[in-house]
Amino acid sequence: MLVIMKTYIIYLLIIIIFVALACSGEDEEQIIPAHQIPDELIGSWRFEDSENWPGQFYHKIFDKSNATIGDYDSYWIADVPQNGGMTIIAAEKGTYSTTTIEIHAVPSTFGTEQIMTQHMEFYDTTVWYYPGDTQFNIFEYESKFGYVLKDSILILKFDINDDGDYNDNGEALEFLKEDK
Repeated sequence: MLVIMKTYIIYLLIIIIFVALACSGEDEEQIIPAHQIPDELIGSWRFEDSENWPGQFYHKIFDKSNATIGDYDSYWIADVPQNGGMTIIAAEKGTYSTTTIEIHAVPSTFGTEQIMTQHMEFYDTTVWYYPGDTQFNIFEYESKFGYVLKDSILILKFDINDDGDYNDNGEALEFLKEDK
């Protein structure tokens, strides 16, 4: 009887250890392998759609800190007559890395000239918010997005409807490389 009880306890411990090991990695974030940032990505890019978004454009700047990590700046700029012309509606700065098909962004600061979203009141200059500032968390951003480089065109793909792909209408924007 004692031998059967010891055997039962040993089997029970083996099962518990096996289940614990099998479940230990379920909630861990997937580690994305470092990939060399393509030289063609480095530079200043602009998206403008005067038909659908007149007087507005997006401006992105990608730089390299080393082969696998870079810095980026991103601006949404609009012509706002109430503010005297071109105005930064939203901006972000941070670091990024790439895979062969995605850019992974980690913002470190957000900025705006707009005092409150959806209101036409503005600061005289861009106000920047950092982690820990109450305003920092109101900004929405994409932490990863697809990309394709074709000559002087950068296609950025955003999963706007969170369905796991970039194939839906409006999820791809073509940025043109700007001259230095």
